[in-house]
Amino acid sequence: MTLKIDGQSFFLQIGVWGCVTMFLVSFLTFAVAYFLMITKVAELNRPSEFSGYSFWERSGRCDSSFSRLFFFSPEIQGLRRLIYCAGTGAILSFGSLLSLVLIFGD
Repeated sequence: MTLKIDGQSFFLQIGVWGCVTMFLVSFLTFAVAYFLMITKVAELNRPSEFSGYSFWERSGRCDSSFSRLFFFSPEIQGLRRLIYCAGTGAILSFGSLLSLVLIFGD
């Protein structure tokens, strides 16, 4: 399925390029926010607490701490909302773009 932009109306072209731009912006925002969230949680997670345990015990406790910090920590509440909103925006803009291609494509 392809969409030829040349013969289509101006409003369809604006819609397609708007969906493409929104997808790229949302995806890049999601990637940057996810990276920032990982670094922030790594700062909040103190591996020195688990120094007396074996490697597997430490990794299990760090994973448990990561989940607790990600879902319940007020320090990263803004990043958590940004990740959810950017992910939702990327999915919705990709779905809109896909529906435009399927409806108006050849």
